[in-house]
Amino acid sequence: MSFTFSSRISSLVTDDEKKRKEKEKEEDRKMKEREREKEREREKDEEKKGRRVLFMDETVETKELKEAREARQKELREAKEAREREIKEIRQREAREKEERERELKEQEAREKEEQERQEREREAREKQEQERQEQERLSLIHISEPTRLRRIS
Repeated sequence: MSFTFSSRISSLVTDDEKKRKEKEKEEDRKMKEREREKEREREKDEEKKGRRVLFMDETVETKELKEAREARQKELREAKEAREREIKEIRQREAREKEERERELKEQEAREKEEQERQEREREAREKQEQERQEQERLSLIHISEPTRLRRIS
């Protein structure tokens, strides 16, 4: 009997402990719920005053600070967009300059080719004139008298 009596007492003790722990947990839960409710009320009061309670880092941020932070973020976004526009404009300008240089290079090559062709035509024309002159000179030597021809040859 002593064994059953002892186990009965220990069972009662553990049941009492369980009940006590459950009661403590319930009280803790109720207390936390009351604290949350107070925090919500305080948050509403703060919002009415133009403040907002941040729970994550437990700091307080006024509307003015929030607006200033948002304005700064907006400025940063606008600055980033402006830099991106500038970069785009620079790239477009560089592309136009590159196209212009390529066009000028092609024009210069075309002018040089035209100049070479003109010089070649002039050279051919001079050679043709020289050949014609030599042909005329040869013909003219045939038609002149022997003493004159000898004088011209020497």
